[in-house]
Amino acid sequence: MSLSGTSAGERDVTHLVTRRESIGNKQLIVLDNLFPQEDVGAVFDFLRKMPFRLNDIDTAATAHVRHWKADLPVPMARSSPVFGKCIELAHELIPYPKTLTLQRVYANLNLHGDIQFEHIDCREGVTALYFANAEWDAKWMGETVFCDDNWEPKHLVAIRPGRLALFHGNIPHRGGVPSRECYLPRITVAFKFEPAS
Repeated sequence: MSLSGTSAGERDVTHLVTRRESIGNKQLIVLDNLFPQEDVGAVFDFLRKMPFRLNDIDTAATAHVRHWKADLPVPMARSSPVFGKCIELAHELIPYPKTLTLQRVYANLNLHGDIQFEHIDCREGVTALYFANAEWDAKWMGETVFCDDNWEPKHLVAIRPGRLALFHGNIPHRGGVPSRECYLPRITVAFKFEPAS
C-alpha cells in the first residue's frame, strides 16, 4: 500500500525514476528531471534567504555537533508547486503498510568543513529528500550516503539540481558535506512522513 492508498500505476512516472535500490526490505528511489530549471533556481533562491539556525543534530550521541536547519510550515510546502510534487510522489511511489501523514518539512544547509553523522529519520515512516541546489559540479562532492542494516555504506546518491530521493526513514544515512572547491551552500529539503499518533 502506498502512503495515500493509491497506486503509482494510476499515473506513469517510471520515466522519472533514474534509480531503484533495495536495502534489505527497504527501498530507495531516485527521480530526476522533475522540474523546469527556472523553478529549481527560484526554490534555491527562496531557501537561501530562509532564517537558518544552528540547532539541528543527527543523534543524541553526536549532539555536540550542530547543523544549520530552517523549518518550513507544512501548509506552505503543500501549496508550493515544487514541494507539492515531492509530497505527491512520495505518496505514490513508496509502499508502506500504515497510513502516513506529513509531519515535518525543513531545509538543511551544509558548508565545507561541516560534519555529518549516520542516523535514521524515524523508526516508522518515509522520507523525501529534495536536492535544492540550482547548480552543482561533481567536484563539489556532497553525496548522501545510504547504509545497510549493519550501518555499512551501501549506496551514494550524488547531488543533481532538483533531484528527489525517496526512502524508508529507518535506512541509516548521512548527509554529504561539500568539498573545499564548493563555494555554495549545499541545501536539501526533508519531508518526513510518519504514522499519525
